[in-house]
Amino acid sequence: ENIRKKKTPDWSICVQTGSQEGIAKAVDMLIGPEDTVLVDDPTYAGTLALMRPIGCKLEGIPCDGEGMIPEKLQSKLEELKAKGIRPRVV
Repeated sequence: ENIRKKKTPDWSICVQTGSQEGIAKAVDMLIGPEDTVLVDDPTYAGTLALMRPIGCKLEGIPCDGEGMIPEKLQSKLEELKAKGIRPRVV
């Protein structure tokens, strides 16, 4: 069986040459100028370089060694909800 011709009815793949290209494709597909995006704080500089020119609103969520701190994420979600804002991407 030739794996290159294998059909994948339940999902699709997107091949890219590196992580920056993959992030760029995801950003292009998911984020628009008026969107609010929750990002790790600190965030990879390459991701910020892709998102800032779009004009989306970036909201940093403090992180520890395991990623976003759940309580900080919950607090930010509640704050945004009170303002009528629903983040497009976390």
